[in-house]
Amino acid sequence: MNIHLAHLGDSQGVAVAPHARPSRGRRGGSSASGEDAVASIASILSTTLVARGAMTRLLSILHSVLEQNVSYEAALRFKLSLLAHVERTGALLERCLPSLAPGQGGPLLIRMYALLIGMRQVCDPSDVIRDIRSRPEMSLFRIDFGEEIRASFAILLSGAIAPPAPVSERLGAPVLREVTSVEPRSPEG
Repeated sequence: MNIHLAHLGDSQGVAVAPHARPSRGRRGGSSASGEDAVASIASILSTTLVARGAMTRLLSILHSVLEQNVSYEAALRFKLSLLAHVERTGALLERCLPSLAPGQGGPLLIRMYALLIGMRQVCDPSDVIRDIRSRPEMSLFRIDFGEEIRASFAILLSGAIAPPAPVSERLGAPVLREVTSVEPRSPEG
């Protein structure tokens, strides 16, 4: 993944020393090259992950099973190694998508990882559910992991490079509406 992302970053015309960060343009620049980069990144990531089916299945049980009976020292070594990989790949994402601010690549990868876990679990049903999914009326539930993870990554990446939404449109933001007439109500009693 990192090799392909590095080549993509180089093709974006961003010359960067191995650990330096490119200068950032204005956030939210929505250009054809940004959309092309999003499509390329989504394709690189999904193709790489689909080719590693056993790894994605293990990642989908990492938190719920694999990390449950591990020593503190082993877990710390693993998380420190993972942190280094996420930071490196996150910096490569930032090279490929210059509208990302420094430090946004890592959190973006974590969001993509959460999508991966969920999509892998949805796409790997039990034998009973697989049989149910084969019924004609259940076609909605027959999901191709590779195509859906690519599409989901593309949507997430597109949102990451889009201009920030106005406060009133953000999740959890209060919606203020103008009240044209308010009549006082008398207390019931």
